Amino acid sequence: MAIGQMLQPMFDTVDLSHSLFGGGDAEKTWQPMLITEMSKMIASHGGLGIARPVLQEMLRLQEAKQSGTGGAAGAATIGSSFSPQSAVPMEARQ
Repeated sequence: MAIGQMLQPMFDTVDLSHSLFGGGDAEKTWQPMLITEMSKMIASHGGLGIARPVLQEMLRLQEAKQSGTGGAAGAATIGSSFSPQSAVPMEARQ
């Protein structure tokens, strides 16, 4: 899962020797399963919310390239159409 691949580095940077359970081989053994289950939970609740903004940006860049306005000017505006609100699912907006 892509979400699990994104979560893995987060766990790699944590010093488990000072954690509640003190790290160790057992904790290292169960960690991949924990990451897998966390990723499943995130995915089942709608994911990270970046699919729509990424798709919109890709389409905008493709249209700019086809119309001849791409290049350096188009690259300078990457992300200009993104708003944090667009990353929130409609049912979660108030």
